[in-house]
Amino acid sequence: MVSVYTLSFFGLMPLGALLAGFVAEFIGEPLTIILSALISLGFGLVLYVRVPALRQLE
Repeated sequence: MVSVYTLSFFGLMPLGALLAGFVAEFIGEPLTIILSALISLGFGLVLYVRVPALRQLE
């Protein structure tokens, strides 16, 4: 489990930064941050709705 966490956190973070830098070249840094935040919020809401076990943690 720890190796999966390490791979996903430390291994994929540089790829996300590369993608964010690429997007920032076209739309600018502030819009890239806003877009990233909206994608993260949307993904979290989808998980909250689709995974009932998450609602039981309240």
